[in-house]
Amino acid sequence: MEPENENENENENVNLNYQNENLNYQNENYEENDLPMNNNDLENDSNDIMKIYEWVDSFQLSRAKKNIARDFSDGVLLAEMLKRYLPKLVDLHNYPECSSKKKKFINWQTLNSKVLKKIGLRLKDDEINDVINCKPNAIELLLKKVHNVIEKSFGNNVIRQQVERNQFSNDPIGNLKKKLDEKNNVIKELNETISILENKLNYTLDYNQKIENQINEILEKIREKGYDC
Repeated sequence: MEPENENENENENVNLNYQNENLNYQNENYEENDLPMNNNDLENDSNDIMKIYEWVDSFQLSRAKKNIARDFSDGVLLAEMLKRYLPKLVDLHNYPECSSKKKKFINWQTLNSKVLKKIGLRLKDDEINDVINCKPNAIELLLKKVHNVIEKSFGNNVIRQQVERNQFSNDPIGNLKKKLDEKNNVIKELNETISILENKLNYTLDYNQKIENQINEILEKIREKGYDC
């Protein structure tokens, strides 16, 4: 059973929407960013929290958003986010959805060693346990550090484009319209292909009929000369 905290009900309302391959991952010039960060880093600037929620909301993740602390406690959603920026580093098969603390810890250890460490972040066991146990602000602090590294590596323009691109995916009506347009384009292309094939078939049938007529004419001439065919 997941641990509860006294701020859970308050956070539940805030987190319903959480806001609202150009990186050289072998670069050795990253600064190592050891957690923890001071909670004051977030508490002194509510805009930081909203910026993080907005960034997370820009992704179409594999599970419904309910409470950011619990949603991210197994590391799966962060792996999905990092997959967008670091596809060669992140293999989502390594991060199964889970509920036990032991399996969650394994997910975070894998993410820590295979991804975070290589982009200049290093989680200690205490920080991992804070996230697993849904300690207030633990996941926000981690997401802020990840966001800062991504922003530094890719630049604001890339993150803004990522946000704009994924916001459309979070728009159900817009998404349905896009899928409808795609299906209409497929239907149009199929109709054009069918029309081309029908023309080819008609041409082939006409050609075969002409050949057959010529053969019949030749056979008739042969018969007229008294030869049996």
